[in-house]
Amino acid sequence: MMKVGQLYREKLIDLLKSRAEDTEAILFINFKGLNSLQLNILRASLKEKNARLLVAKNKLIRKAFPEKAEDLGVFLKEETGIVYSSGDIVEATKTLFNFIEENEKLQIKGGFIGEKPVDKKKLQEISGLPSMLVLLGMAVNCIASPLTSLVGSLNQIILKFVWAIEEIKKQKEKK
Repeated sequence: MMKVGQLYREKLIDLLKSRAEDTEAILFINFKGLNSLQLNILRASLKEKNARLLVAKNKLIRKAFPEKAEDLGVFLKEETGIVYSSGDIVEATKTLFNFIEENEKLQIKGGFIGEKPVDKKKLQEISGLPSMLVLLGMAVNCIASPLTSLVGSLNQIILKFVWAIEEIKKQKEKK
C-alpha cells in the first residue's frame, strides 16, 4: 500500500510533466516573501494571459524534468514557482515584470522557451516586445499598404476621367 505523501508527490510530478507538454514556455520565479494574497493576485493576472503558476519543491521539479537537469541547477535555488505559458510569452513576461514593479520581493530566475534555456535578462528583453496581436497588426498593415495605395491611385485615375468629362459637359452647355 502506497503512502499518501508518496502518492501526492507522484501526482504532482505527473502534473508538472503534463503541463510542460502543453506549453510554449516554462519560467521559474522566486516568490519568497510574498503572502498568499499576493500570490493569488499574481495567479489571477497570469491566468488572464493564458499562463499558470504552480509551486513545487525543487526536488520534485528535478524529478519532473530529468532531461533538463543541467540547466535546472541555476533556477532551482530557494523557493521556486513555475509559470507555464501556453499563450503569448510576451504577455506572460510583461505580467511578471509589471508585478515585480509593485512587489519587489518577486524575482524571476529564468526558464525555457521551447527547449532553449533563457535567463532573466533575455526575459526582460522579451517583455519589451510588442504583443502577438500588435505584431500581426503591423504585418497586415505592411501587406495592405501597397494595395491601399494602388486602389487609391486607380481611384484617382477614374476620378480625373470623371472630372474631365464634367468639364467638357460644362463647356458644351455654355456654348
